[in-house]
Amino acid sequence: MANSPREKGRGVAISSKNLKLITRPEVECVYAADVIEFAREKGYFSGKDADFSFRDAYCPIDFENVRYADARVWSFFRHHCDEAEMDKYLPYLNGEFDKYDHLPLWIKPDKPLSLRDLQEDMRDHFENTPLDMTADMTAGPWGMPIRPLPMHFRDTAGVSYFRERPIATQQSGFTMTCQMRSWLPDDVGGVTWFNCDDADMVAYVPLYCCITQVPDCFRPENNPRTEFSFESAFWMNNWVANMVYPRYSMMIEDLRKAQRELEDYYFADQDSVLKAIESMTPADRRDYLNKKSIAYADKMMKRWDQLAKFLIVRYNDQVVRKVDKDGNFQRWGYDTPGYDIQFINSIGTATGDRYRLKEVIDRRER
Repeated sequence: MANSPREKGRGVAISSKNLKLITRPEVECVYAADVIEFAREKGYFSGKDADFSFRDAYCPIDFENVRYADARVWSFFRHHCDEAEMDKYLPYLNGEFDKYDHLPLWIKPDKPLSLRDLQEDMRDHFENTPLDMTADMTAGPWGMPIRPLPMHFRDTAGVSYFRERPIATQQSGFTMTCQMRSWLPDDVGGVTWFNCDDADMVAYVPLYCCITQVPDCFRPENNPRTEFSFESAFWMNNWVANMVYPRYSMMIEDLRKAQRELEDYYFADQDSVLKAIESMTPADRRDYLNKKSIAYADKMMKRWDQLAKFLIVRYNDQVVRKVDKDGNFQRWGYDTPGYDIQFINSIGTATGDRYRLKEVIDRRER
């Protein structure tokens, strides 16, 4: 290859032999110099160099890798551009590769994305799309947006099925979004918004990049995989999440209230943090931001402990205990919201007349 970049559409591509050119603004792609040779050695490609396709050689499309990976990208893009345009790619997600055999590599968003936009994206289960995981009987009685493993399963007739793999998943060990602000001092300009477990079920906690002390609830020794601990962010979050998952549509708004309460506070507090550090020395800034990160994490743990105890009282025995306008439990009274309609509609199909109500004497509602 020549020493100058090779044009690829509007941008240019260079091989690993020309890394000295990588800082040129027109360079959009860098590839290994032996990318084709290596594919030949491994038996991934045998045609002419001019016909080489990186994707076809190293990751040929099939239904599984498209539905489990590209569908997540599709849903993310769909949040930030014309939905009808993205829905044109549904045949691709459904394995109809003769109609479409790719997603766009990128999109131009309808508007600039905020940090909170990205955090909400991390909580996606294809809601309000044709792949919505809450919208059919597989979501159970209360619209559960997750599915247990395995990914594949068969019925008694030997027909194979699959489960969706959304962006938010219960198997997450941790989740984070990173904020980088080059115009601020380094120790405060970088913030990792972090928590353990499923992004949908946690509040993102801001941790400044200069901290030298990990908040106790995030320390490895306080997060054992095989023993519950009230000092563990992982286990506190899982405690709440695993109460909510099976009765998602019934309980999720109480979790959302606590989640928004914490995140609204954290975001609102950032201006006061920046003002507080204006006249500090670097050493004082680091000490302040260490303490601030720890305080944020402690606030999350206390709120989640409160939430867990609230949920188990309010939703005990499959009913919903009533609360007053201040959120305090009433001495008497509860609601029985019943099942989500898509589950109710599936009962007759699955069970015939078994649960069909016969004529009864008119009495008070049971």
